[in-house]
Amino acid sequence: MEEIEKSVSPLVLQAQEMWHFLIDGILRGLSLPQVIAIGVSLVVALLFHRWVRRLIMSVETRLEGGRWRRLFHTARIISLPITWVIGLWLSLAVLNATGHVTSLVRLVASLLNAWVVIRIVATAIPNASISNAFSWFAWTVAALNATA
Repeated sequence: MEEIEKSVSPLVLQAQEMWHFLIDGILRGLSLPQVIAIGVSLVVALLFHRWVRRLIMSVETRLEGGRWRRLFHTARIISLPITWVIGLWLSLAVLNATGHVTSLVRLVASLLNAWVVIRIVATAIPNASISNAFSWFAWTVAALNATA
């Protein structure tokens, strides 16, 4: 029994240290103004995304080409994330101007922005295999950029 305890004890200590390191890292990047900014920008996006959808649809109906029409159709479908990312970038500017920490808002905005761009650009690529390869590559770059 003692041998098992001796062999498991260092692993438990290492797991506890890793857990504390992760929690400290996450909480260090968190601040109440950032959480509020993310939440408020989401609520505002929920309120205004239908207006943005109508605006995109008005442009879409005026377009002649099939590819541009398909891109705007995709943008219309994802009007909520588009509206939210605009709100996040505005929140980021306000937080920067007031001297608050912005790491969490920047992370959420970067990943959401990447999702919007990847979704729209992947729609423009006619070949499904190339579109998937582009998406994987772009997500890898976006994830590396967001965590750097």
